[in-house]
Amino acid sequence: MVVFCTNLYIDRISHKFDRSRDLNKTDEDEKKCLLGLLILSGVNRSGHQNLEDPWRTNGLGIDIILSCNNDIETIFFLSRCIRFDDNRDRQSRKYIDNFAAFRDIFKLFLANCENNYTVSEYTTIDEQLVAFRGRCPFRIYIPSKPAKYSLKIQTICDAQTWYTLNMELYTGKQKEGPYKISNSATDVILRLSRPIYDSGSNIMADNWFSSIPLANELLKEKITLVSTIRKNKKERPIQLVSTKNRVENSTLFGFGKQMTIASYIPKKKQKCNYAIYYAS
Repeated sequence: MVVFCTNLYIDRISHKFDRSRDLNKTDEDEKKCLLGLLILSGVNRSGHQNLEDPWRTNGLGIDIILSCNNDIETIFFLSRCIRFDDNRDRQSRKYIDNFAAFRDIFKLFLANCENNYTVSEYTTIDEQLVAFRGRCPFRIYIPSKPAKYSLKIQTICDAQTWYTLNMELYTGKQKEGPYKISNSATDVILRLSRPIYDSGSNIMADNWFSSIPLANELLKEKITLVSTIRKNKKERPIQLVSTKNRVENSTLFGFGKQMTIASYIPKKKQKCNYAIYYAS
């Protein structure tokens, strides 16, 4: 799919080149070589390195790259031309989907993640900000972060091996259509955890995602939840809200039919911590 879409784009820009030798169509081997080089660059933390350095023979180069048959011009050309969708109908798809240029290949990737691995009984859900400086309609700007511009990805991973089972990319506000979905914390977790429904697995999450209604919904799908919970959640038992006359390093528990909630006082004048646990 990637090779086909890339060659379509190369055909589209062919009129801009005077010499045919500067315009070679790609194949599966070249695609794998480029992806391998990108992974290798990540392993070597070459994000701020000059693009030509890995090919240098003065000690700055990487041995594996130097032994590769692909020259630097071929790799640079392919990195400029690589495409992941059919550009002939992209405009019509972009009208209802901000993620149209990468949607299909992203679905294939997630299907492979799910079909080729069985996670353990313990999973975790969280979000990460991936630094991104390119053009993108749903790029996030957070001035307080080291990488001010980034893409937000929410994932569910195996807590023991860190393997990614499912993920969602925040794509901003979508127009009416099949890709307009709720980005609330509850809905995000319910979508991410769909591959482990009826498995009896456990999810660990932080307080941005968690709530007592969410834990009840997960329990219907035979999934348990362990997480902290924010102090401003209205569903917290009123008996756990007040910290007056509470002793330092003390814990107060509340029990339900399928739930345990704990309120812990770490030190005086520190915020009270809350955690919930649902067991089937």
